[in-house]
Amino acid sequence: MKLTIEAGITKIPDFAFLGCRTVKEFLIPNGIKEVGDCAFCNCAGITNMDIPDGVESIGLSAFEK
Repeated sequence: MKLTIEAGITKIPDFAFLGCRTVKEFLIPNGIKEVGDCAFCNCAGITNMDIPDGVESIGLSAFEK
């Protein structure tokens, strides 16, 4: 499954996708400025994610497995 984060969103909140195992690919738009703490924790199924150059802050343990 592929998930596209909606344009116009500037922050992926803390724990937004905690434990999500069904999404394999996240498409993050250029407008994202911040990835919250543990936003993608325990998302063991992710095989592809491009983080745009405009991201200014990545929270603690944002991608912890």
